[in-house]
Amino acid sequence: MTKVVVELLATTKSSIFGHSFHMSISSASSTNDTSVWTSLKQAISASSGFQHWASQLPTLERADRTPEELIQLYLRETLETLAY
Repeated sequence: MTKVVVELLATTKSSIFGHSFHMSISSASSTNDTSVWTSLKQAISASSGFQHWASQLPTLERADRTPEELIQLYLRETLETLAY
């Protein structure tokens, strides 16, 4: 999980600043990563920010995506916004 977030942030930053870099942080176990990601998804999906963001999406776009895809899109857009 940590690796995914760091890679997403690195990708966002590299596109903004024109630098290419790749960071990777290993975790103790994939089971721990899965547990952390599951907890994060639950917390994110329950947040008012996510709820508001999701309500602004067209119904068809929401229907065509899994909950995990929606959370990943929300995180990507949020990181891009914060990077500016």
